[in-house]
Amino acid sequence: MTEHDDDSKAARLQSPSPHDIAAPLKPMLSLVADLGRRMNSTVHNDILLDSGDCGYRLSPDKFVGIDCGGALRRVAAVDGGSGRLVETPNFSVTLNRTYYSMFKGRRRELAGPRIEFFSVTMVQISEIRSEGKVKSYNTVLYPQEPDIAKRYLPDEKDLCLEQRYPRFYELAQVDTAARQFAEWKMATCMVQDDLDEGDVLIKDGSLQTKFPQENRYADALHRAAKEKDVVVCGLSKTSTMVTEAGEPLLARVEEISRESGLDRWYIKVAQKASPDGDLTVLVAKFHPSSEFVFRFEMLRDQFDALGEEGIGEVLCSISANSDDYSMIGYPYAAVDADRFAQVRTEELEMYKNVFASMTSQQSGEDWERIHKYRKALMAHDRLNEVTG
Repeated sequence: MTEHDDDSKAARLQSPSPHDIAAPLKPMLSLVADLGRRMNSTVHNDILLDSGDCGYRLSPDKFVGIDCGGALRRVAAVDGGSGRLVETPNFSVTLNRTYYSMFKGRRRELAGPRIEFFSVTMVQISEIRSEGKVKSYNTVLYPQEPDIAKRYLPDEKDLCLEQRYPRFYELAQVDTAARQFAEWKMATCMVQDDLDEGDVLIKDGSLQTKFPQENRYADALHRAAKEKDVVVCGLSKTSTMVTEAGEPLLARVEEISRESGLDRWYIKVAQKASPDGDLTVLVAKFHPSSEFVFRFEMLRDQFDALGEEGIGEVLCSISANSDDYSMIGYPYAAVDADRFAQVRTEELEMYKNVFASMTSQQSGEDWERIHKYRKALMAHDRLNEVTG
């Protein structure tokens, strides 16, 4: 038995028994009680934080009911998924998918193509005498079916991101850009090819952008939608927005809604400017039995042009598609898009194993260097294997 074996045995002997588990829970009891007191002492200030002059006070009389007796529009949804196969400090390999579907009420109208592609994002550091160090991220795309995918994928030159020291992106923030740009591109293609006047397009997440050049793809979607009079919406399952009192926006809105007497509703919370133009931000509940309320965005000029009746039709159409028990209260078109775009854990593990097998057969100085890069982030996983 080695010295390390003795250490391991000692560590196991010192592990807490079931009777000792209660001891660490004592401070947690104090934590929970104190947390409850702190939350209860919050004084409500029901305006969205950072909304400036464009925020609206949240009150029961501001809620608008969704009437489900109106005319139904077709509701389409586009979504994307990704999973990282390889991650090192200076490059990553990611599997990406995008997909869209369309429904009218419960009836499926269309299932779009599922585009699958790998992306490799690489880091390069250079120095510009007048500007100091520059960190560049360059992404190369490898689609599964190049002839079909070409129209649905972004230009690689738009995925070249640069930052000046010291405000660098982390690689993990950047390697999702290819998938996000591809979602905008697919949404634009869907509007051009398959949607008609009055149809509703739901993009998963916000209509705001965060990467350079991404606003070009958002603008292309907005132009195509306005030309065909297609209503563009952003639907977020979660939100980090808070009120001016520091309370989570969605939770506070749901709390206030109980006083409105409505079972399906929406409320305007802000008009926010973004790089893509002005957005009207709502919170909505699409089914009486839903556990969740959602952040819902529309292009401001479309929201204003629709008027109360048109907005009611849009939200009625989404509500009519939101009664599937897979996630009641969430539009099934979006559930369907998520299902086919998602990269599942078991698939990712399969691809990781294939990649590891293929790369292990490579030799030469370049591949020796790549294997070393991979080991730079592997120690933590190895420790978890040993101690798990």
